[in-house]
Amino acid sequence: MNEIAIQIRPMPSPRPRVYGKRTVMPEPYMDYKSVIENKCKSFSKIDGDIKATLLFHFKKSKSHGRNKMSMPVGDCDNLAKSVLDALEGIAYENDRQIVELIVKKGYSDTDLVEIRLEKVEND
Repeated sequence: MNEIAIQIRPMPSPRPRVYGKRTVMPEPYMDYKSVIENKCKSFSKIDGDIKATLLFHFKKSKSHGRNKMSMPVGDCDNLAKSVLDALEGIAYENDRQIVELIVKKGYSDTDLVEIRLEKVEND
């Protein structure tokens, strides 16, 4: 099992920007992916089917409770995509190996991304 908690503000995967024939991802997103990749270099590569659990913790803002949006920014699927893309080639060969995915987001005292990857034993 590979498991880590990274103190970083979770970032959803954004839409790529297209400039003529070039497609570019925003620099802050690429920096975020780079941090995840570097922190997870010690992961052992998993072959076969994988269960991934991703927990995204957002630090409450000073205006929390005064605005109408009660959940942190970012859809769960876009938050997961950014982490799963960063781990491709490090913890597994291809994210198609993920057969079970649990994603949760919420507020906490600190910004944090928790990642847990487990090999699924097929009967």
